[in-house]
This record gives sequence, C-alpha cells and structure tokens, in this order.
Amino acid sequence: MRGYEPDKLFTKDGKLVPELAELAPEGKRRMSANPVTNGGVLHQDLHMPNFKDFAHSLKKPGGEMVQSMLLFADFLKHIVANNMHSFRLFGPDETQSNKLDKVYEVTKKVWVAEYLDYDKDGGNLDPFGRVMEILSEHVCEGA
Repeated sequence: MRGYEPDKLFTKDGKLVPELAELAPEGKRRMSANPVTNGGVLHQDLHMPNFKDFAHSLKKPGGEMVQSMLLFADFLKHIVANNMHSFRLFGPDETQSNKLDKVYEVTKKVWVAEYLDYDKDGGNLDPFGRVMEILSEHVCEGA
C-alpha cells in the first residue's frame, strides 16, 4: 500500500491534506445531496410484474435442467420495459455473459462515445440505453 504514497495524501493524524479536501463539492453538488443521485428525493415506485407469472413448474423434482438466470432475465426484461425512465441495470461485468441479455430486447447499453467499425454488428449500444456495464478491473478495484 505504500506505493499509493499515503504520506502525500494524508496528514500525520490521518486527515486528508487540505489541498485535496478543498476539491470536495459543497452543498447540493455533493452526491448525497444531489436530487438526481439521492433516490429518497426523486423516489418513485417501480411498476413490477407479478413474479409468480415467471415461475417454472416442474413435473417432478430433479426431472429437468432449468437455468434460473434465464428465468430471472425474462422477469428483469419486464421490469426494465415497465420502468424505462426510472430504472437502470448496473453491472460490474458483462450482462450477456451473466445470462441477462434478454434485457436487450427492450433496451441497450448506454453508449455516448464514437462507434467503431466493429460496433456495427449490433453490440447493443445506444445513447439512450438503460444498461450500464463497468468492465474495467482497475475501476472495480478502486485503483
């Protein structure tokens, strides 16, 4: 951890050095006070489908193989479809590799950068998408 040079970031008594502390936003610019990020201020109930409608009936225990993530993906697709302006799907991994790609039937991944030639295959990219993926290990580790 010494490689992060904590002596340059914190005082001897463990407080953030003043020049870094000054960078923190104040008032409504703080994430916890911003009405866009504070769910308690702009909270609204989700329009939820009845989860029982997505149940899978088994004829006998252990009689068949059913992938629970595929069942959940169908349920999640309907949650997204019913809440296109109030719900986003966030994930630290690929939505498709986690078998949740049914949501791409109703929305795509939010994408505001340029499109490259290899994005033309579909890629599930859209500036108005409701799926947000973070695929960068260094971001997920906080480095």
